[in-house]
Amino acid sequence: AVTCPTRRSGSTQVLLDCIYLYRDFTSEAIRLLLPVTSLADSDQRLQSFIAAIILGLKHRFQGNIDHLEATVQEEPIPDTSLRKKYLILYDRVPGGTGYLKELGQSPQAMMALFEDAPSILQRCDCSDEPDKDGCYRCVYAYRISFDIPNLSRRTAIQYLTDLLQYQDKP
Repeated sequence: AVTCPTRRSGSTQVLLDCIYLYRDFTSEAIRLLLPVTSLADSDQRLQSFIAAIILGLKHRFQGNIDHLEATVQEEPIPDTSLRKKYLILYDRVPGGTGYLKELGQSPQAMMALFEDAPSILQRCDCSDEPDKDGCYRCVYAYRISFDIPNLSRRTAIQYLTDLLQYQDKP
């Protein structure tokens, strides 16, 4: 630029200071459209649902799933003030580990995850204590511990049970 003080210096060092290196890789991901009406009004429902899905993934793959992440993506719906919400499950390992590929092979695999999660939550030891609404063995996972005030075992069970009522409907 004309206003750049080093424009006439001829030094390549300035150019090297402006180069940024980054890493790009391909991996696996699953994007699920979330029902707008049932999650729009409650952050507790959304975070509890995500915690239940992560717990279901941990039990399904029987081990460490720290390489699997979940995030929420929003897209505007054209000509409205509404937004679509997606839950994105993705693998941080370049190329993927195959876990999400296995889940994405058939709708039955994902529905099995939705069916297993409530029963896992109901079998948790904290369900015997009426004043507890979760523990570190079920919804209070370490990697989402900053959202503990928004996590509820009962809310996750209720939401997944309601969701499963519509599995046979188009």
